[in-house]
This record gives sequence, C-alpha cells and structure tokens, in this order.
Amino acid sequence: MDTDALAYLAVTPSARMLLGAYHVVPPTGPLPWTPRLFSVEGVEPTELSAIHGRLIAFGFLDVDVSDVNVGVKYQVTTSGRQVLVTASATSTTNDTSSTETVVSDSADESEPASANVSDSVAV
Repeated sequence: MDTDALAYLAVTPSARMLLGAYHVVPPTGPLPWTPRLFSVEGVEPTELSAIHGRLIAFGFLDVDVSDVNVGVKYQVTTSGRQVLVTASATSTTNDTSSTETVVSDSADESEPASANVSDSVAV
C-alpha cells in the first residue's frame, strides 16, 4: 500500500470519516455500491469533493457512473477496507478511551444518503 495514501489518511480525519461512511458490510452477498454522500457528520461539505477524489486516486474507493438514473455510486475497495480495519484495531488497542468519530458498518435503507454514526467501527 502506498505510504502517501496511508499518510494522507493518518493526518486527515475527515477522509477516514468519509471512507468509513461508505464502508457498508451486508450480512451476505457482495459489497454494495452506495450513492454519493453529500453530507457526513464531522466533514465540511466544501471538502467532500476533494476528499472523494483523493480516496479514488489512492485506491480506497471505486466509482461507478453506469446508471444515469442513480448517479455516481461508490464502493470501498479491498485496500480501503484494510485501512479501516487497521485503523479500528489500532484505535482499540492504543486508546480504549478514544472519543474519535465512529461510523456504522450498516446503513439504514430508509435514511437519505448521509453517514450513519454508531459505535461499530472506529475510524
């Protein structure tokens, strides 16, 4: 994995939050494609476009524009999942009293395209 990519995530909490917001793990089946998020708690809306671009460039997010009715969709890549798991494990072992933002592994389909925050994956 690219050290520049890891360094970017290490010093950019908003990028970790956005990546975590796309990290949806279904109980069975393939990983889902998620419509573009236009708001994520803790991330400035003006930063979202640039962060999306960097996460794609570093290989943490895949992008799909094949369905004009849905618009842009994203899926966390294997590398993206690995850094989230590593960040979660590091956060858990290094600081059990951490107050970092935590992003859910599951999305409530009745909710609009925004980040669901719970206590299942620390980013």
